[in-house]
Amino acid sequence: MLEYRYGDTMKRLGSTNRVQKRSVLFVVLVHFLLLQFSLRIASADIPTVTVQEILNLPESYQLHVVTLHGKVDNVLKFDHWTKRGYCINSHAFTLTDGTGSIQVLIRGICAPPLSPLILIPLPTLVNEGEVVFVEGQVQADPSQLSQPPNLGIIVTDQGVRVNASKIWR
Repeated sequence: MLEYRYGDTMKRLGSTNRVQKRSVLFVVLVHFLLLQFSLRIASADIPTVTVQEILNLPESYQLHVVTLHGKVDNVLKFDHWTKRGYCINSHAFTLTDGTGSIQVLIRGICAPPLSPLILIPLPTLVNEGEVVFVEGQVQADPSQLSQPPNLGIIVTDQGVRVNASKIWR
């Protein structure tokens, strides 16, 4: 009789253990799904402006930080000299949304001359055809777009560009 009660108790404990495992699994699954859902909602709520809005009224966006969303085209990776030293891994590309195209500049990492930093090969930050979000400052004043001769590629036809501070997919 004692063995029967012991076996019965063990069955109940095993049953309780399975219920607890399922409960924990359910809670973990629900948290995972809620996290995924909230991340999608958060990225959908990012207030973006269109390229055409900036090109229509460039002076109203001058030196304002905006978020754009579009496709990357014409990626150009380059290194250059500045007052701060040699800059590596700078990028320029065209961001195209459904309304137009705008030039985007990503400034690279700058180091004093003869620094070991300039010997480090870095990957391209964006790739041709990717769809990205770009947060950056609009430069619409043509006098601020002047660059040293080796950066003439950055000056745009529209006289407007975005200096990117953050890029994400």
